[in-house]
Amino acid sequence: MAHLVEITPAAYASVAHIARRMREADALEIYPHLFRPTPEDLAMHSSRSAKAYTALSDGEPVAAWGAGEQFPKVWQCWMFATDRWPEVASTVTKFIRREFSQELINSDAVRLHCWSADDHHVAHRWLEVLGFIREATLEDFSQDRQTFHCYSITRSRLEKKNYVYIQSADTPPGSAGSSIGEAR
Repeated sequence: MAHLVEITPAAYASVAHIARRMREADALEIYPHLFRPTPEDLAMHSSRSAKAYTALSDGEPVAAWGAGEQFPKVWQCWMFATDRWPEVASTVTKFIRREFSQELINSDAVRLHCWSADDHHVAHRWLEVLGFIREATLEDFSQDRQTFHCYSITRSRLEKKNYVYIQSADTPPGSAGSSIGEAR
């Protein structure tokens, strides 16, 4: 059964809805890093990110993601979802590749990174599909002493690998059809 998927700018109400119903693996990964580990606190901080979006499936908020500048030109990204994630995963992945990545490129970011718990294998695979690489592992990186991995995309790495912006034939440069891809 096909679902109607819509991508919208993140609003507190939608992000709170997702946070209250998020996947167990996401909650175990995120909440140990919050001083006030509540869905409402997570939604408040997430919806205030410089770039933040939600995916709705048949009108219900299912996934939230975004990024904010942690240090000058160094961005940290995040994402969490409900168990309905498979309904929106393809659309969200395409949106991130085509539009969200272009927003970050246009921001002059030199680094985009995120942290993922050692046992959140679904997140690791998805980050790798998006082009992130695992570059560090830290023990005791949360109050409950979990091991976390840092996944990143860096401008230097893209330049070294001779990556270029890929434009679809019918899309002007810099538009929503742009994405990062390997040079041909």
